[in-house]
This record gives sequence, structure tokens and C-alpha cells, in this order.
Amino acid sequence: MDTDFARLVIVCNTFREYMQSCSEFWKAFQRCTIAIKSSEHQRQVLQTHLRLQTLWLERQRLRFEYLLRGRTFGTGFWGELDNIAQRLDKEWSDDEETGLLAIDAAYPIEACWQKSKILFPR
Repeated sequence: MDTDFARLVIVCNTFREYMQSCSEFWKAFQRCTIAIKSSEHQRQVLQTHLRLQTLWLERQRLRFEYLLRGRTFGTGFWGELDNIAQRLDKEWSDDEETGLLAIDAAYPIEACWQKSKILFPR
């Protein structure tokens, strides 16, 4: 097996496990917030935050898989999870956004963020 390909497989699997761990953390956090005594407003703020976090994680997952399918991830980005996260956020292009929107019906979550008036870095 080619060493670059083997490294790619390891990094991809690690990133997927990282995303799964993040998702599990936020699910557990949500269960904990149910037990917290708080005002209705505080509960709504927490629920909104949790929903936005879930959407962000889904966006990252979809973008990651999109780049893998298109083989457009540069080789320099596979070194660390931080590099992958940076590529999916700050270095994500308008063309990639358009391409992903065109092929994945689950992706129009960007509109949810815009409606919430919360700006996410690109």
C-alpha cells in the first residue's frame, strides 16, 4: 500500500472519529441541560446554541466528505486535525460551497445560520 494513501486513510478515519466524539459530547451536554434548573429564556438560549453546534458539526462533516469525493484536499492539509478544520472553514471557497449545494440536499444548513444572524468565520 502506498504510504501517502495509508496516511490519508488514517487521517480520514481520525477526523471522522473526532467529529463523532464532538457529536456525542454535544448530545451528552444536551441531556445534562435538561436537568439544570433555569429560566425558560436560559433554556431557549442553550437549545439554540446546541442546535447551531449540531449544524456546524454537520456542515464540517459534509464539507469534509465533499472534498474527499472530489479529491480536492491539498496534500499539505492532512498533517493535523487543525489543518483540516482550517481548510473546512477559513479556506472553503465560494465555488466549493456552490458545488456542495448542487449535489447534497442535506447541505442547505447555511441558510439556518444566516437566519439566526450569527456569523461564522469562513
